[in-house]
Amino acid sequence: MKNIHRLMAVTALGSILMLQTSLSAAESDKKLAAVNGQAITQAQLEQFMLTNYAAAKQKPSEADAMEEMIRHRLLLQDAEKKSLAKDPKFVEQMEELRSRLLVSFTLTKYLADNAVSDADIAKEYEKRRPEMIRSEYKASHILVATEDEAKGVIAKLGGGADFATLAAELSTDPGSKDNAGDLGWFSAQQMVKPFSDAVVAMSDGALSKTPVQSQFGWHVIKREAERKSEPPTLEMLKGQLRQLLQQQQINDYLDALAAAGKIEKF
Repeated sequence: MKNIHRLMAVTALGSILMLQTSLSAAESDKKLAAVNGQAITQAQLEQFMLTNYAAAKQKPSEADAMEEMIRHRLLLQDAEKKSLAKDPKFVEQMEELRSRLLVSFTLTKYLADNAVSDADIAKEYEKRRPEMIRSEYKASHILVATEDEAKGVIAKLGGGADFATLAAELSTDPGSKDNAGDLGWFSAQQMVKPFSDAVVAMSDGALSKTPVQSQFGWHVIKREAERKSEPPTLEMLKGQLRQLLQQQQINDYLDALAAAGKIEKF
């Protein structure tokens, strides 16, 4: 659903704001400073730092944060003195901010009330596990410039020539020619399509009967083996799967709201 990533980003902000609220409500700490008689407490400073520097790579010292908070407090007091909170432009911006935060809080609360469990994640992992198991192939090749050269290589192999020897003598692939043409293990997605298609269609131990053309030249291929890859473990994917399930929850939630509501587009 459109804008869902944006909504998820706003959700993270909502989490910070919730923590912020709990700190200010729960703590009544010692006074650290006063600006025109208005106290700044340790709890307020911690809240200020959390709000403004939670995502910062390099956080300021408490002393620097205090100076910043004092400037913030001075500006706030001046704004209140001038009644800027009643300015129509400010009121409009506040309503926009309120709507964003309320959406964020709604999503945060929905996810908290419908928390994804470890069992949900394990179930999703087992559902997706077959998709993550791929065939891998081990093959060698001799790469030459023209189709006629490739046909000549195939003829020599048919006459009993050694594949490794021909690879060392004739192949133009510097990465494999001195290693009997060996390309190691690879998935079909890792190779160019004409080459991969040919390897997949072959059986273990077979040589390509006709040259295979790719953007690199003409290949004579020897497929050696096939195996199944090991998928990532549940622990490796746990965080991603949790986010995926939360994404699905939000999509379902929004779809349900849309279905129950009346939406008109003009």
